[in-house]
Amino acid sequence: MRRRGMVNPAEELSHRSQTPGTTRRAGAGSFALGSAGAMPTVQAMNHRTKAEYFIQGITRGFVEASEVIAWSDEVVARADQTEDWMIEISSCGPDDRMVILSHLNTIKGEVDAAELAALLKAKGVA
Repeated sequence: MRRRGMVNPAEELSHRSQTPGTTRRAGAGSFALGSAGAMPTVQAMNHRTKAEYFIQGITRGFVEASEVIAWSDEVVARADQTEDWMIEISSCGPDDRMVILSHLNTIKGEVDAAELAALLKAKGVA
């Protein structure tokens, strides 16, 4: 039961005035920056692309399992609805490289080749 005068932050966000045609939803794949309708939209990286980066990183030795676990923890915290792989990776220990790899391979979606190349280049392993 909610106390009188207390506002649920999610409800407050949905009741704020918005520019027509924009969507503000926590956890959405994209969101408008600022309040002007002409502002650009930022697209969040898809999980499949990040998973492929981590798969290559673990197998080639430039990513530690603990980095993948930390990423999965962040994904769980931001997700509107969790998926099995999120919880499974978050539950792994830093020595569970093979288990983490198997869970990363279950993430559905398409790899964004350009984004993956940018991640690898930023790490210096293009």
